[in-house]
Amino acid sequence: AEVAQLEQKIRTLEAERATIDSELMDPTLYANGKASERARELMQRRADIVARLEHTESAWLEAAERLERAAAQH
Repeated sequence: AEVAQLEQKIRTLEAERATIDSELMDPTLYANGKASERARELMQRRADIVARLEHTESAWLEAAERLERAAAQH
């Protein structure tokens, strides 16, 4: 169950990152050669999501390894 929950969380975070990436491609966010406040907010949110994604992927690897070890013992 833990592995499945972590997989769902990873999918959710990846979808959020993809949405932000799409928003960041909007050229109007960079008028006058400078990033707008909205662009800076999106970049900060993306950095937070990437950090959470890395943490969740690490937790998923640990949970998957525990599951494999438990299955091997039976």
